Amino acid sequence: MADKRDDFFKFVGKQLVTLVDQPAEVRQQRRQHRKEAKAVRESWVTRWFGIAPLTIMFWVNGWKNRQSEQKRRHGGPGQSEAHPQR
Repeated sequence: MADKRDDFFKFVGKQLVTLVDQPAEVRQQRRQHRKEAKAVRESWVTRWFGIAPLTIMFWVNGWKNRQSEQKRRHGGPGQSEAHPQR
């Protein structure tokens, strides 16, 4: 058990020394490359569940927009009527 732990600490120490020995420009380039790769990658929801969550989101947002549009068109609660009864 202690052997695995020692190997792990050797690995972490080696990685740390490698990182510290790199020039700042190289580290900045690696950071920038990671940010660009992350921006291009699709969201985790799409990767895990496919296109279904996106479809449901569009359907729900469309339904909410239709409901609010109908309230504006026909007058929501608390609004005065545009054409009073004769």
